[in-house]
Amino acid sequence: HGYNIAVIFLISHYIGEDDAIAFAAVEFYLYMFHLISHGIYDAFYRNANVAIGSGNDALVGQQAHISMLFSGVASIPAILFSLFWMEDFLQWLGFSDYIAATGHDY
Repeated sequence: HGYNIAVIFLISHYIGEDDAIAFAAVEFYLYMFHLISHGIYDAFYRNANVAIGSGNDALVGQQAHISMLFSGVASIPAILFSLFWMEDFLQWLGFSDYIAATGHDY
């Protein structure tokens, strides 16, 4: 986590505090969505590992395709959130209009 703090420090030094706050807030909320979609992907991919152990190559392919499909479907809410509601969400959390607009553009 020290690396992430250093990245935020460098970004804020070069682009300013408000832009760095927008960057950190958007990254945090998109990372939360990533954890959900990655969890779904990982749950299905675990079944592929079992199929590998049993030597069932057809089931391995099916589980890999299903995991990619569900991971993509689980990413749709994050895409819609970032496209349409990120600015409103950041304003609802109490960030300034500038930070909310910058976060939406990011």
